[in-house]
Amino acid sequence: MDASQGALNGGAGPGAVHGIRLVSVTDPSSAPTQQSLQLILARNLLSTLSSPAFIVDPDQIVVFYNDAAGNSLGIAYEETGKMPVTEWRARMGSIEANGNPIVEAELPTAVARSRGFNDALKEFPDVKLLAAKSANYARPVALQNMRDFLRAYPQIDGVLAANDPMAIGANEALKAAGKKALVVGINASAEVLTFIKSGE
Repeated sequence: MDASQGALNGGAGPGAVHGIRLVSVTDPSSAPTQQSLQLILARNLLSTLSSPAFIVDPDQIVVFYNDAAGNSLGIAYEETGKMPVTEWRARMGSIEANGNPIVEAELPTAVARSRGFNDALKEFPDVKLLAAKSANYARPVALQNMRDFLRAYPQIDGVLAANDPMAIGANEALKAAGKKALVVGINASAEVLTFIKSGE
């Protein structure tokens, strides 16, 4: 497997997208069966990492990214599938020309999910939206936002988070306050599936 150790261990270099390292794992001269095996092994390796990581093939196609990357982006690999790096950058373009990150509310995925939620909400006039606040796809920010919401609203029946880390943060705040509410996330990450199975 021709994986760049520097890309796995080091900072974001010229191959970085969204501040996340891109890892090339296949050798262009490899036979298809070798490439398939390399991809399987690489996917298994990346799936165990807690930091965001991508697999890009020699043709500059994003062929996989792990749950940590999906949580950072707010969209799982299963939702995007394979795509050229150029298209991926255009769709996920979350870094300004000067390198500053674009806030979550401006990300294409955030805009689409917010629009979908608000459209669905119109179909249920009995459901009242108490508040909405960006947590930048981050668990600690969602935890603090939920603490603030719990202080402001005595009864919260449900929470919709645009990714799993934010859902987990909201759930942690509810648990700490001794309150219960239906919490919905997006991604079906391994951590969330464990919470669901345990009844949390």
